[in-house]
Amino acid sequence: MRIGTLGNGLMAEALAGQWVKAGHDVMIGGRDPERAAEVAKRIGAVAGSLVEAASYGEVVLLAVPADDGVEVVAELVRDIGCVPVAAGGSVRAKLLEATAALAIGIWVGGGDVRGMFPPLAAAFGAVRPG
Repeated sequence: MRIGTLGNGLMAEALAGQWVKAGHDVMIGGRDPERAAEVAKRIGAVAGSLVEAASYGEVVLLAVPADDGVEVVAELVRDIGCVPVAAGGSVRAKLLEATAALAIGIWVGGGDVRGMFPPLAAAFGAVRPG
């Protein structure tokens, strides 16, 4: 599987490093190209920009501090020629980050996290996102 990683901090390095070890193709993208290249080299991945990493993967991991997350996503949206729409700001991003961290912890411990999240139909009704 091809995985794009947006961010080049400790969480991104830890998760992406495990995916590389598992045989996945990973691209590390960051706002600091030198740091992204350093992380990619350490774990055996390739480096790119945030936009390149976002379009690289079949799956994309957003691994940036919650305070930066909203702006990173807005930057990507602008880079692909669209207008970002605010939907909760950093408060919501911090809640999502905490939920994701909890789910990752349960999953790494062998637990089944699917029950934590509603099926798409329950979450969105008949209208799917995207």
